[in-house]
Amino acid sequence: MSYNCKEDFLGRTIKIVEEYQQDKKDTLLINCMLGLLVFIKETHPDKILSANYISWGIEEKDISTCLGEKEKQFVESKDIKDVIRHLRNSVSHCHFEMINDGKNEITHIEFWDYPYGDENEPENFHAKIPVNDLKPFLLNFANSILTIIK
Repeated sequence: MSYNCKEDFLGRTIKIVEEYQQDKKDTLLINCMLGLLVFIKETHPDKILSANYISWGIEEKDISTCLGEKEKQFVESKDIKDVIRHLRNSVSHCHFEMINDGKNEITHIEFWDYPYGDENEPENFHAKIPVNDLKPFLLNFANSILTIIK
């Protein structure tokens, strides 16, 4: 049986996210997130569906700024496509921070992004997402793409 990179990578990464429960699981989640977001954005950008991100498991209060580009202007957005793009940029450019509860347990991950990657510009994305919400969000996203491409 041959390895189908586009399907097998997604399926195997989904399995890792679902099953891994050991030490350093938050670091593994970020690694898987980077792999999934970059891989999907580069291989299947047309398969990312438009939807309100709240329906995918992230609460509205967790994203303080999310701007999308419409007719060369930045506008407030709740579209999953914009959230995915910003999360991909945040993780790819190391614009994230893991926040712990003071007892070495990671509780949230904070993400930020800038227009065209210019850190001198005001942020066009800022989110502080509980780790417990990030995992289901990532699985919803990856599984939706896997379903479409199969």
